[in-house]
Amino acid sequence: MKRLFIFVILIAMTAFISMVSGGDVGITFSHRLHVQEMGAECADCHGAAESLASADNLMPDHDNCFVCHDESDTECSLCHTNADDPSGVPHVTSYIAIFPHKTHIDQNVKCLTCHKGVALSEEVSSRHLPTMTQCQTCHGDFEAVGYCQQCHAPGEQLAPATHSLDWRQSHGLTAHLQENSCATCHTEKYCLDCHQGDNLDRQIHGLNFVNNHSLAAKGKADNCYTCHEEQEFCVSCHRDQLVMPRNHNTAGWSNLATGGRHARQAKMDLDNCLACHNDNYGEPVCAQCHDAKN
Repeated sequence: MKRLFIFVILIAMTAFISMVSGGDVGITFSHRLHVQEMGAECADCHGAAESLASADNLMPDHDNCFVCHDESDTECSLCHTNADDPSGVPHVTSYIAIFPHKTHIDQNVKCLTCHKGVALSEEVSSRHLPTMTQCQTCHGDFEAVGYCQQCHAPGEQLAPATHSLDWRQSHGLTAHLQENSCATCHTEKYCLDCHQGDNLDRQIHGLNFVNNHSLAAKGKADNCYTCHEEQEFCVSCHRDQLVMPRNHNTAGWSNLATGGRHARQAKMDLDNCLACHNDNYGEPVCAQCHDAKN
């Protein structure tokens, strides 16, 4: 039973690897040989690439190959892994709804701009199709009206599989650890539309968060900086609410004659004082109380 289980796992792994890598497509072809060594241009084989429809088959056929290869002298096994049952180059079906190659060619966009690495490829299964990140190198205006529908069909499910169930509540950790992946689809403004102002309190922070948030700020400051990038955010709120550190409210903190404990604290760790008493609130800060006469 154990051996059967292991065998099933191996079969599943093989199928998965085949799916990811493209599997054996029945064709042997080296882009490196043709492009790097023979000097072939992309259009020599992909003559149909000047198309306007994403669904067009742009893969070469025998007629393309026989422009350079002698049909009568070429063995099938030169390109086909199964010469007895040769198959053509498989058509790419994982395409977006709207992609006109011709429009890009007319704008002098080079093939390798989108199909990076294909000139060094040794396998047909390595298609080197562009990712959305590559597309956004040129098409980066997320805020444009109908931005997604420039390429994707209306009604197409664009959200990743992760964006389901409790994603609204749990996405914060992913955004913190994988910020670049979010930036593929979302601008900072998209986040701030939700994570700004009073509408944040009940979604992310608990009802009593205003009273106990100091524990989170001390223990998990990095989490706070995910949204509140500047310490001024903290300072401005504490100043508006007249909330001061506990030691500021104890006897002896300030003394006109000797300066009190705050003077000693300032001498030992002025940076700590400047965390709240910084130049944004007066310049120089200490002069607000200690004028030239004192």
